[in-house]
Amino acid sequence: MKYYSQLGQDVIVDRILGDKRNGTFVDVGASFYDDMNNSYYFELNKGWRGLAVEIDSRYNEGWKNRPNSVYINEDALKVDYKAEFEKMNLPSTIDYLSVDLEPPEVTYQAFCKIMSTGYTFNVITFEVDYYRDTSTRDPARLMMQGMGYILIGEVYDRGLHIDDVYVHNSIYDPSMNLA
Repeated sequence: MKYYSQLGQDVIVDRILGDKRNGTFVDVGASFYDDMNNSYYFELNKGWRGLAVEIDSRYNEGWKNRPNSVYINEDALKVDYKAEFEKMNLPSTIDYLSVDLEPPEVTYQAFCKIMSTGYTFNVITFEVDYYRDTSTRDPARLMMQGMGYILIGEVYDRGLHIDDVYVHNSIYDPSMNLA
């Protein structure tokens, strides 16, 4: 089975959720529709559907190849996530949330906005780019802990801390912790 994300986020999520079919995702900072994309594997191989948000219009054409995705070409900070989730009839618990924007403070702002919708996410990969900006990781971790999420690991690239990986406590099992 081929995976597509840049740093193995889809591999991690697939390991945590197992052979989850017909799941749901929210992919913010989605960029490419396929290669280096955190949700493509799930839509292509497991019948998932979801919402993708990307500000850069250069990616618009490719997203036409994702029939189970609602694609929004917009600034992630301007999207009304709760309204979009309701319009798509997404369940109150969404399987996977990926947030990957630039710079880290924008990622954090979008993350807070999404987390304020009242929806729950089973697995979250959140780009912190801790090597570039140390101001958002710790507040995000405190917020997530207070919302019932468990930090199970970090994703690194060439020794640089890129993503935090969370699972909701309702599905947590110690075997999920990343080594």
